Amino acid sequence: MIDIVPTGQNSLQQRSEGKLSLVNLETLWLANKTRENTMKTYKVAFHEFCELNRIQDSDQFRSAGMAEIIYYRQYLSTERGLKPRTIRNRLSALSDCFGFLKSNGAIAVNPVDNVERPKVDETRGVTPVMTDSQVLQLLEQPDTETVQGARDYAILCFYLYMGSRVSSASTMAVEDYYEDNGFYVLNFEKKGGQRQIEAVNPQLQHAINLYLGMSEHSGDKKSPLFISVRKDRYYGKALSRQQFTNIWTKYRDKAGLDAKFTPHSARATLATLLDRMGEPLQKIQHLLGHANPSTTQTYTHNVVEYQDSPVFRANYGALNTHGQTKEWDL
Repeated sequence: MIDIVPTGQNSLQQRSEGKLSLVNLETLWLANKTRENTMKTYKVAFHEFCELNRIQDSDQFRSAGMAEIIYYRQYLSTERGLKPRTIRNRLSALSDCFGFLKSNGAIAVNPVDNVERPKVDETRGVTPVMTDSQVLQLLEQPDTETVQGARDYAILCFYLYMGSRVSSASTMAVEDYYEDNGFYVLNFEKKGGQRQIEAVNPQLQHAINLYLGMSEHSGDKKSPLFISVRKDRYYGKALSRQQFTNIWTKYRDKAGLDAKFTPHSARATLATLLDRMGEPLQKIQHLLGHANPSTTQTYTHNVVEYQDSPVFRANYGALNTHGQTKEWDL
């Protein structure tokens, strides 16, 4: 199978007759991605597609057509049982690769272009939303009398009151929490590598101040904001994405909440809360860092107002022949 993972400093290039040439465009395509999560997702799709179709080299990959793409789509659906949205993401990764090859003259047609993608409901998101009581129950779990507990409480508040992605919490140093024009703000990285500065909610401000007031690294402005701590011993290392997820999972399980609630649920929960409070969609979109407002709408329409359903006003036989309402015992 094609190896698209660079293994050395000069693995992306080689000298040929005094000129610089690429080993293969597939390697360059993946190496050009700057986001680690994007690289992982695209790499999975690429390798999965090659293994399924027994593709061994670049020539075989570039000769793949609609039949191979459709076969891959059916495999993901019937054998892997993946959800439509996930299948669309995998096909998008392949389309991105073939599109790169086409733009560089390696192929004439992108075989993914004419392959139908699974339909998904773009008007509603799939991320579960927490109720207010579930949020409060979650925030009650960390022991804020300890440094580790205070740190974890601040992390949970960051997700619930800032609505950021999991990886954003690892992009902040102590100096990225500061006062500006009378308000405390956080400067963190959003999707795409750009920085975003947002005002800090009073509850989040209290949580961060509590944590930094107990910590030993608050004076080191270049230190990661959230560092590894175990039994109040400092290790000084930034937490990994997986460690942030583990912290959320730990307190979610301790609170007895459903495993369906992930750190991403905090993002959807905040968006839904702000929408219910009447915040303009444009402001919620900016906070979440969405390029398209339709994406924001999938977050703010997760909760159905079942109590307002007209079915509760349907009552067969409730009106008698004189147009009067009939009483029912329920």
